Amino acid sequence: MQSGTAGGPAPQEGREALERMNHGEFSLRDVDQAATAAPTEAIPELEKQFTATEDATVKGKIASALVHLADKHDTYWDYLVEQASPAIGSDMPDPTAYEAKGKRNPDPSPKFVAWAKAHKLTTEAALELYGRYFRAVAFLGESRDPRAIPFLRQALLSPNFMLQILGVAELAQFQDKSSISLIIDACHRAPGEIAQGMARDLLKFDDPRAQAAAEEYLPKDLVEKIVAENRQKNQKK
Repeated sequence: MQSGTAGGPAPQEGREALERMNHGEFSLRDVDQAATAAPTEAIPELEKQFTATEDATVKGKIASALVHLADKHDTYWDYLVEQASPAIGSDMPDPTAYEAKGKRNPDPSPKFVAWAKAHKLTTEAALELYGRYFRAVAFLGESRDPRAIPFLRQALLSPNFMLQILGVAELAQFQDKSSISLIIDACHRAPGEIAQGMARDLLKFDDPRAQAAAEEYLPKDLVEKIVAENRQKNQKK
């Protein structure tokens, strides 16, 4: 998060977001706007709202922003780890069923339904838990703290493919090239559609290993197009 970056929220929008936070009526987008446009002013307000809220999603979003802003209190990092660890360590299977060729089936995964029943949860309650797990890992990655990298690598081993995809996407944001081989292994284990999504994120690495692996799952002309687009984006930064 950089203050006053091109295309980001204007300082005025940041102040307005802070005002809404001060009144206790704000959105997750307001957290981003305040932290991006007015980071110095945002820290004390975010700290106050972290303490005030009992909503795990709001609390996680705020903790992620505070860690990203290099707030020196370990409370926020510890909270992110506390929320993400059960998700990463869970044996919850993917809620989506996949056919033999890796195509999605619209019906819930039988493994997921059975898992929910074994844990005395309705399928709906298990899906809600899955959403909380997904958000918790996302907030950990969005903190952009390098301490998140080992956790994101563990997510690549999750039986839940959406957590694997999230781990790949966040590791690509970190540009952690030492994770490339782990991502390639995850692609090999995943169903077709999932592997293709991971392959797209592999192409965010400017690395020949990543490009060669992506070509196993994506047409070569598409790979070349994505690589060119990514290089253009990086040059504009």
